[in-house]
Amino acid sequence: MRNTHKTIAQSIATLSEILELAAASNKQVVTYLSMGFGNPYGDPWNLDIVGQWAQRLIPDGSYYFIVK
Repeated sequence: MRNTHKTIAQSIATLSEILELAAASNKQVVTYLSMGFGNPYGDPWNLDIVGQWAQRLIPDGSYYFIVK
């Protein structure tokens, strides 16, 4: 849990709900992958991990990513 006060699993569940609502409304969602250029919390980080998360989220309906 970090600044969203959610675990990764909880964040994925919330994103899934948002994607479902967006699809039902014919809208598209922009997904932000925070810490794309570093991790101030000391967790493992590298570009491969960022890419893996993007690949993980595409089947759920995330197609537009902003890495910051």
